[in-house]
Amino acid sequence: SDLRGERTVVPVLRRLGLRRLAALAITEGTPDHAGGLVGLLEGMSIDAVWIPAGSEAASWHGPVEVSGIPRHALVRGDRRRIGSLLVTVLHPPPTGAPEGLLPGGTVREEPLVLRIEWGLFAAVLAGGTGPAVETELLRTRQPLQATLLKVSGHGSRRGSTIEFLAAVRPRVA
Repeated sequence: SDLRGERTVVPVLRRLGLRRLAALAITEGTPDHAGGLVGLLEGMSIDAVWIPAGSEAASWHGPVEVSGIPRHALVRGDRRRIGSLLVTVLHPPPTGAPEGLLPGGTVREEPLVLRIEWGLFAAVLAGGTGPAVETELLRTRQPLQATLLKVSGHGSRRGSTIEFLAAVRPRVA
């Protein structure tokens, strides 16, 4: 089993004084994005789990369903307030899962991309978007400019396009 949540993430959150999460946003179900999920669900009090719409039937949701924590499938345009934070969903589109299958016949899932605003500060959490999703985000003309960009592609040279970086204009990535 994946012990990243139990052995790494939960201890760090506790050292920071956190005992409860208002929301846990899972950008996509791949191990590098949802790994350690069981440890988090068991080790923290979590009010809600946010997932990308179109992924509801994916097997990685099993631990969330077992936990009984409310699960919210989010689409572009959805907004959530957590205290003074405003969270706006930039992706996936309202039409749900895109057409196309991955090897083995599983449905391709779209990532969850969020823009978080707190006063004059904004952050874009790009997850594992890649160039196709970034192009879609640019096409929709949503506000993208942000002080902080959580980069996609683990910060690799091909993780983001120049056009997307120019639109976000982060001071920190």
